[in-house]
Amino acid sequence: MSQWHYIDAQAQAVGPLESSQIAELVARGVLDADSKVWYPGWPNWAPLSLAWQSVGLAAPPPAKSLPPPRVQMPAGSPAALLAPGQNPWSISGFAGKVTDLVGLERIEGFSSSEMLSSVFKKYGDDAIEAHFSVGTKETTPSLNNVTTKWPKPWMFARTLLLALILYAGFYVAVAFFGASIAIPAMIITGSFAVPIASVIFFFEMNAPQNVSMYQVIKLILLGGVISILFSLLLFEASILDDLIGAPSAGVIEELGKLVTVLILARNLDPQRYPYITNGMLFGAAVGAGFAAFESAGYAFMAMMSADNFQAAFYNANESIVLRGLLAPFGHVAWTAIAAGAVWSAKGAERLSLGHVFTKQAMPLIVAAMALHFTWNLPFAGPFLLKYWVLGFIAYVLVFALLQKGLRLVRSARNVTHTMTRGISLAEVQAALRARNQ
Repeated sequence: MSQWHYIDAQAQAVGPLESSQIAELVARGVLDADSKVWYPGWPNWAPLSLAWQSVGLAAPPPAKSLPPPRVQMPAGSPAALLAPGQNPWSISGFAGKVTDLVGLERIEGFSSSEMLSSVFKKYGDDAIEAHFSVGTKETTPSLNNVTTKWPKPWMFARTLLLALILYAGFYVAVAFFGASIAIPAMIITGSFAVPIASVIFFFEMNAPQNVSMYQVIKLILLGGVISILFSLLLFEASILDDLIGAPSAGVIEELGKLVTVLILARNLDPQRYPYITNGMLFGAAVGAGFAAFESAGYAFMAMMSADNFQAAFYNANESIVLRGLLAPFGHVAWTAIAAGAVWSAKGAERLSLGHVFTKQAMPLIVAAMALHFTWNLPFAGPFLLKYWVLGFIAYVLVFALLQKGLRLVRSARNVTHTMTRGISLAEVQAALRARNQ
């Protein structure tokens, strides 16, 4: 269809064009992997290196041999920040302002429907076993065999469905059969359902597939306990809670969870886990453990505050359902952002406290704290509006970091490929530095 657009060397939008015309421009060397293209319905421009299959090219476009010239786009040009016809105050325009604020690149070539297109496909037990059998030294695929496009997660939805079925089963046991012995199981399954499913989502978005499920489970359980204990210690040692109340958790608990990630990951091989998506998965796992154990505690407190069994049962389930609905947008996302920011600064270096205090990491760590701080302010708005807005902002940062992580995986794959041609690592690193200047 004649709806493709691209940005030329003068930063002007050109189009609409047929797919065949785009292919011809690639063949002539007018367009390359870095060229930005757009198709109606996309929220923003995408590099051709990500969109070549959508265009219908037979192979990925070649990269430029020299660093692309930096072109100063006119302030009012459609190519400056927006896709054709995009309102700067639209959802995608607002998302762009969020990423600009923390110094991340705007999200490009992302489609939620495309990303979730595998959720409703049928997968057998063999496929599920293989899905979780990655991440060890023996089962981590080579970089040449992993995707650098947006992954298509699906197991997180099945995990959530299974957890909800378990929760519903225990709920029925208590509500209809009076089996009070099932109450602890109901609280645990209900509290862990959404956080665990959220971690599986980050597990699937970890494109290098180099983190095993053993590491994830360890971080959920140990990370949850340690981060809660460390946060309690900080609450005792600080007067921040006495000064501002609940919003102080935005600083104290985010600090407690991030320090927990650093403690548990300090002895991990930095060469094996150098990617931003690794850090985000580690952070999401610790955040999920914190969220699940905390939700179980709140459900228990809600039961204890009631005068009779029926009221206690109702209060516990109200707490579980509400916190479950909001769980993906809270602790899981916040800690994933903070830890991903640290990994963005550290790369393949050994993890140290110095990586926290870098210009790559600090804006995002502060953003995670600010989101949590605002979350705990004593207002919610109609239909919990505050939480949905904060959740949207959190996932804009999550996907912007994931995008950065995917691009770094692509660069690492190119480095590996280039080194096989006899070029030294120092030469490759110099070329990458020149390209990014």
